[in-house]
Amino acid sequence: MAITVFTVHQCDSILSVGAMNGAIPGLKVFPNPTTGVFTVQTDDLQPIHAVTVMDVCGRVISEVCCEDKAEMQIDLSNYPRGTYLLKVLSGNIVDRVKVVVY
Repeated sequence: MAITVFTVHQCDSILSVGAMNGAIPGLKVFPNPTTGVFTVQTDDLQPIHAVTVMDVCGRVISEVCCEDKAEMQIDLSNYPRGTYLLKVLSGNIVDRVKVVVY
């Protein structure tokens, strides 16, 4: 039985960037790819309740709760370069977006 081990750098090359589900209307994450600071934005009818940032292994890096804002900034400039997964909660809708920090 062979076991294949992927490093974070190998995983980065196979992950796409951008929205994965498209469930939250008007959800945008920009700039993506980013140097670390980026904006999460929705339309005013579907405000953001919380954003969870996870690394490619699924570890929670940051959790940000907000008071029904349509826009918020997240700063990952103090974290290693790589791909991160955002879990965005808006009402009872959850959407996921991949973000690349270079």
